[in-house]
Amino acid sequence: MASRFVGNLTSLTTGNLLKLFPMISVAVLITEFRILRQAYKLFFKRKTPFYEKPDSLKGTITSPSKGYMSRLKIPF
Repeated sequence: MASRFVGNLTSLTTGNLLKLFPMISVAVLITEFRILRQAYKLFFKRKTPFYEKPDSLKGTITSPSKGYMSRLKIPF
């Protein structure tokens, strides 16, 4: 298997980040909704069982930050 990535190099200046912020936000939001759509298909249409997240291992630290989608007010 061979793959190739072609892209443009953009310097990380404040101006460039402000220009790219809307595109990055839209990409993240669309990706999150695609994940939720696939989860909906698996759970409701294919009736696959839902497994709870296992308890953390002893000695691990849980991240205090919430996920992107949990900050939105979505009724499901």
